[in-house]
Amino acid sequence: AAARGRDLERRYATVVEAAGKDPSERARALADALTLDGYAASVRDVGDGSFAVQLCQGNCPVRDVAGEFHELCDAETQAISRLVGVPVQRLATLAGGEHVCTTHIPIAMPALRKRAVRAAAKTLGLETKRMEGTR
Repeated sequence: AAARGRDLERRYATVVEAAGKDPSERARALADALTLDGYAASVRDVGDGSFAVQLCQGNCPVRDVAGEFHELCDAETQAISRLVGVPVQRLATLAGGEHVCTTHIPIAMPALRKRAVRAAAKTLGLETKRMEGTR
C-alpha cells in the first residue's frame, strides 16, 4: 500500500507542482492528471470554493482489492495530502460501496473570533487581556 502511495506521488508530482502553491489549483491539476489515467476525476467547490474543494474520483483501478485492503485507500489519501500540500480527509470510497471516492481538501482555515478565543482561554484557566475595539 505504501509503495502504491509513493508511486502516485512520483507520477503526479511534476504536474501538481507546476500548478503553484494554491491547494485548489493543485487539486484541479491532480484531477486532470488522474482523469488522463482513467480515474474520471473532478474537483467541485464546497460552498463558494474559498473554504474547501472536494476531489472526486469516479473510477478506481484497485477498487476490488481495496475493498479488502483499505490500506490502499489510506495510502492514496496520504499521497493526495502530500501532493496538494495540506491535510485532507477522505469522505467516501468506491471500495467502501460509495459511488465515488471523495476527498475533502481545505483551502483556508476559518478565523476565530476574539470572543471565542477569550472564552476558550477562560475555560482553560488562562488569563487574556481584552483588546480595545474587540467584541
